[in-house]
Amino acid sequence: MQTVTKRFIGISAVLVIAFGLVSIGLMQQQRASAQSSGGSGLRVSPTRTEVTLEQGEYREITQTIKNVTQNPVAIELLLNDFESDGTTGEPKLFGDSTEVSAYSMREFVLLPEDFSLEPEEEREVTIAINVPENASPGGYFGSVLYRATPPGVGDGQVALIASVGSLVLLEIPGQITESIEVEDVSAYVADAPGSLFLQKPDGVGITIQNRGNSFSKPFGTVSVDDWRGNEVFRYELNEGEIKSNVLPESSRLFLKELFNIETRVVNDESQTIKTSPITTPGRYTITGNLSHGTTGEVFTVTASFWYLPIWLILGLLIALLIIVGAASMFYRRHHRKVARR
Repeated sequence: MQTVTKRFIGISAVLVIAFGLVSIGLMQQQRASAQSSGGSGLRVSPTRTEVTLEQGEYREITQTIKNVTQNPVAIELLLNDFESDGTTGEPKLFGDSTEVSAYSMREFVLLPEDFSLEPEEEREVTIAINVPENASPGGYFGSVLYRATPPGVGDGQVALIASVGSLVLLEIPGQITESIEVEDVSAYVADAPGSLFLQKPDGVGITIQNRGNSFSKPFGTVSVDDWRGNEVFRYELNEGEIKSNVLPESSRLFLKELFNIETRVVNDESQTIKTSPITTPGRYTITGNLSHGTTGEVFTVTASFWYLPIWLILGLLIALLIIVGAASMFYRRHHRKVARR
């Protein structure tokens, strides 16, 4: 009987672990990231300007601002410092106008005077950048903020203020430190990372930290292999004509949809079909061959995840219970025969 008792204790432990894994997977499925978006009565282009200036060099850049409302507005120009949100790379403007970033452009930028815009009016704005002779090499950045208020709004009056910003990234050549570190490589479901999934993951994410003093534009090839070593998915990190930056002393998540995309023509209409490359349960491996900057350094990072659908886990549990039941029945019959003897 002690042997049977130990066997059932062992089986019970296996069941507890299995149900624990199921619970972890369900929690991962429920996690999601909340995103918000807002509108504005202004439109600015470009939304990002990158410029490289030597020490002592002067340059003017232009931006176009348009009033897309049906009312005249007064435009106030501000230069705001910001930092990365640490995940998407989206800028987080400093709420306090007196707060200054270590990479602020305030000493280099001269903004034009405030002005007004009529309904649907568009204006080209010239912004001067003057780099001092003693400026330290590295990256500097800020946001030119256009803030609109209806004309005639004075003290004590309440009005809806619309604002829109355009990022300016300045690099001063010289002794620049180029250094990045891969903080995380993971598969994702609904923007939530994990290593064990009950449903097929829909994304691959690589988080990169810029440990240098200027902007970094990492690039490279990322692949996903199944448990047999077959490549099922491949993509280029930070692809596109205009590559995304990782700001100095900040991190950014580069998230890619884990789908094979195919375009088909059905009844003379083009349709985009998305299919998951994760076709069978098992262990998958993410491999990234990454580089950055002008150093030519290439390094490889890997991470693994498991796809174990609920039907597979339940099937294994049922099979295990059947085996336990059959073994228990066999043991009881054998024990009875021994007792009769």
